[in-house]
Amino acid sequence: DALWISANSLFNTVPTENPDEILISGFASQKSIKSLRIPEKINGKTVVGFTDGAMSAIHDAHAGHIIIPDTVKTVGKGSFMNIDLGHLEFEGAISTLGESSFEACSHLEHLKLGDGLETIPYRCFFGASELSLIDIPEGVTLIDENAFSSCAALQAAVLPSTLETIADGAFFDSALSVIFFKGTDAQFDALD
Repeated sequence: DALWISANSLFNTVPTENPDEILISGFASQKSIKSLRIPEKINGKTVVGFTDGAMSAIHDAHAGHIIIPDTVKTVGKGSFMNIDLGHLEFEGAISTLGESSFEACSHLEHLKLGDGLETIPYRCFFGASELSLIDIPEGVTLIDENAFSSCAALQAAVLPSTLETIADGAFFDSALSVIFFKGTDAQFDALD
């Protein structure tokens, strides 16, 4: 039996500078939800992202599967932190990430990162233990400290030619064994 709940009652939102867009700022339901599709629009306004800590009210008893629509481009600090989901699916590309956005999302397997992304921030995917491959898009110049630490299943990474710095511990305690770098040997040797 499916339970249909209005998006207006399920999410708290805040406006952006664009009057036609909003950010999700909170999850208001205490009901057990097995599958949750974030709506593209709430009250006629396009959902373009999540504020810091927006989904922190979700616990693994509340949602097993979350689908993020392609209208979402921004994920704030700690937005999905500590959510032990069965599956997190992105239909589009994320272009802005906050620190610890997906920290301790132990079942995050796949993530599509978007054009315009410049930094993989501090502890962004720390403890995302099911993440096995990461393809970092062109334009990213920094993979910050502990960005992919404790990603036990992470075996392969595709790094962009624009990458300038891989901070200390960025891939600490991962199973990383294959790195494909899209730039030249000289660019790779020049990485910090």
